[in-house]
This record gives sequence, C-alpha cells and structure tokens, in this order.
Amino acid sequence: MKVKVFGRLIEICESNYVEIDFVDSVELLKNSMETRFPLLKQHKYFIAIDKVISGSNDLIKPDSEIAFMPPYSGG
Repeated sequence: MKVKVFGRLIEICESNYVEIDFVDSVELLKNSMETRFPLLKQHKYFIAIDKVISGSNDLIKPDSEIAFMPPYSGG
C-alpha cells in the first residue's frame, strides 16, 4: 500500500511516498510506520484515510488513500 507523507514527516520517512505491506486498521498502520521510522514516535501527526482524519480504530480498505500529516494551522 502507498502512504503519502507531508510536511516535516517527509524528512523522517526520507520520501513523500512510502510503500508498506497492506494492513487493515489505522492502529496497525501506525505501528508499522513507527517500527520502520522510529522517529515518528517523537512527533505529533494525523493519519487521514480517504481525506478524513482517522482514529486508531478506523479500518482501511485495499483501495484507500492514506496520508500522514503533521499538525497544521491557518485560516
């Protein structure tokens, strides 16, 4: 599965896209990414599934669009 990465998280993941094995929940996705990129644990970020900020209990479909984003502000 392809994960889009934004902002300062690109430096941690060394790319704006990361390929990982499919997982079916946000919690498993977070664990997989933090195992591969341990510095993620030291940063706050959001995970969006199909352009909606998701919680750890949310499920992922094989065709879902996934993004890791740092906190944002603005108006």
